Amino acid sequence: MTLINKESQYSGRRAQGPGFSLIELMVAMAVFLVVSITAFNLFSRHETLLSQQQGIAGLNIGLRNALSQIQMDVVNAGSGVIQGPNVPAWPVGVTIINSNPTTAQCNPSATNPATYAAACFDQLNVVTVDTTTPPIQPTNSCTSGEFDTSAGTTLSATVANPSTGTQLTAAQVAAKYFSGDELLFVQGEPPYNYTTALLTANGSSSGSNVQLTFSPTLGVSASYPNGGSNNTGTPPANDPISMTINAPGSELTRLYCSTDFVLRMLPIKYSVSVANSSDPQLTRTQAGTTNVLMDQVIGFKVGAAWKNSNLAQSTVSTNYETVTYISGTSFPSDGSWNNQTIEINDSYYTVASVSSATNPPTLTLSSGQDAGWQTNVTLHGPVSQSYTYDYLNIDYNSDYTLVRAVRVTLIGRTTPSTDPTYRYRNPFDLGAYQIRGSSIIVNPRNLTMNDF
Repeated sequence: MTLINKESQYSGRRAQGPGFSLIELMVAMAVFLVVSITAFNLFSRHETLLSQQQGIAGLNIGLRNALSQIQMDVVNAGSGVIQGPNVPAWPVGVTIINSNPTTAQCNPSATNPATYAAACFDQLNVVTVDTTTPPIQPTNSCTSGEFDTSAGTTLSATVANPSTGTQLTAAQVAAKYFSGDELLFVQGEPPYNYTTALLTANGSSSGSNVQLTFSPTLGVSASYPNGGSNNTGTPPANDPISMTINAPGSELTRLYCSTDFVLRMLPIKYSVSVANSSDPQLTRTQAGTTNVLMDQVIGFKVGAAWKNSNLAQSTVSTNYETVTYISGTSFPSDGSWNNQTIEINDSYYTVASVSSATNPPTLTLSSGQDAGWQTNVTLHGPVSQSYTYDYLNIDYNSDYTLVRAVRVTLIGRTTPSTDPTYRYRNPFDLGAYQIRGSSIIVNPRNLTMNDF
């Protein structure tokens, strides 16, 4: 008979019971640690990637929204400037101040992240009229005693174009004018000559008349039609948005009467603020209120397609079917002008050929076309050449009446990265951030088929 040692039997069962040994636990912990490290590294990388993608998405949205706002303003630029008749071919109401910086003024690769100075960016001014303030008309007679903006400082005017409903009183209209407002004086009939002035006091009323006090303009001069300096391009005190800075004297006048109009302007200024050098901001300013449209702007460039841009301008004489060069650029005889359209004193003709045998060369018009006999007339052509967008306002002498279409280019960046492991550098300015750019071309409401 065999005796069983129950104590040893029970102790053996305890040794073989459920649970992990120390070695098994250490192996499991090591495996879990490896998996956790891998997971956290993967999460960290994807977190950075997600942040970058969110930054790019925000940048794209900012570009789209900013350009959409600019487009809405520019497409209606100049509306309401001419009172009465519809004038679809009157100038686009924008002025452009191109920065054209030198390398010393704008050297973004000098620092990382790149910093940009104010000289790196253009400025776009949109000419708009306050539609809530009715136009007024000088009380001066048109046959004698016209009001002279270069001599007078206080204008007496009546409310123009009264509505059939409730008409505002002179006092109510005067209350809409404030010191610092820019006024636009414009003729009520062709050629719609104009000038600008700046109010030096709030509007007032006297009986049924509105009283406005402003700084006098300097009148027409050979060097600068409305006061200021042609050479520096500095806007004069009476014209902060540079409408008259280089306008030819044929477009401006200082004499106005009861058939003309005075309008309260509400111009819009687009510019880039560099008050915070680490975050250049595109701003929109109107009536003293500035709104930020987009952060992290590193490029804002504005160009204009203007009347007669990219065209040869010459003084010629016409002898019915032929045109003879007098001064300006000589007609090229390489065939580039054949079948091209030319403009001679607002009339349009087609060039059949250019004679290189004559000195100077002579244009022959297409069969059946007759320019008559004219001497010392202006030719623009060929007007059927393609138009370019000029980014140097000096080329069209900053004359805003020549602008026919506008191109705006906007470049932005994501928030600069301070992560030392972020090694990406963009090709634009070598900064540690992504960049995106977009452009729009705005053909405003007054674009026509024949207005070159």
